[in-house]
Amino acid sequence: MKLPPFMQVTLLNFMITPLGLEDQLLGIVAAKEKPSLEEKKNELILEGASNKRKLKEIEDKILEVLSSSQVGIPFS
Repeated sequence: MKLPPFMQVTLLNFMITPLGLEDQLLGIVAAKEKPSLEEKKNELILEGASNKRKLKEIEDKILEVLSSSQVGIPFS
C-alpha cells in the first residue's frame, strides 16, 4: 500500500527515556543540518564502546594475574 505524499508514519518507542529521546532528536537534526558532525558522533560512540570493552579485558587480565600471584600485596 502506497501512502499519499502528504501522509507520514512515525513509529514511537514509549519505553524510551527523556534523555534517550533527546539524543535521538538531536541526532536527527544534526544529521540533516551537519551530516559530518553526526557521522563523527557515531564514530565516537563506537570508539567509546570499543574502549570500554578493552578496559574490561585489561581489568580482567590484571585480576587474573593478581589472583594467580604467590606474592602477597602489603596494605598499609
